Amino acid sequence: VYKDSVLLGKSVPVEKPLIQDRVTGLDSVMGVIYHGKYYWFFGDTNRVDNLLGNFFVTGATSNMSNIDFSQKRVNLEYITDSNHEFVKPLARVEPRNQPTWIHDVVVLTDNDSTEIMLCTFLKPQTDVHPAVRGVMKWNDDSQEFQVIKLIQEEVDNVWPIDGAH
Repeated sequence: VYKDSVLLGKSVPVEKPLIQDRVTGLDSVMGVIYHGKYYWFFGDTNRVDNLLGNFFVTGATSNMSNIDFSQKRVNLEYITDSNHEFVKPLARVEPRNQPTWIHDVVVLTDNDSTEIMLCTFLKPQTDVHPAVRGVMKWNDDSQEFQVIKLIQEEVDNVWPIDGAH
């Protein structure tokens, strides 16, 4: 976004104005405040050296004191893989030949008044009908979502998780 400004030596409103962590495009964003940080979650993510980047949820955090929505700028710190070469897939759910899409990210408190972060997820079949759906919980140690409940619409008699926003 700021390439030309950087080339001209102009100041820019973010700390990392050029390609960051090889990310060139992000789809669908959801955000929540969790443990004092703003967490951003994105869908399908393009990679600078390979268009097919991450299709298992991308995440970033922002320091709450650095967010200034009125200035239309936000510094993102992507959650990266162990080599810090690209974003880490945050919702690897079987089958892995299809993307994982998350929805309804929410922060609640458990019985011990500890914050927990949950979301629903959907794994589409090739015809985009749901193959797998359920609920995941954020793991603070591994920095990724983990399945805590698979939902079978016919058995659990729940409102369908269809991915509509």
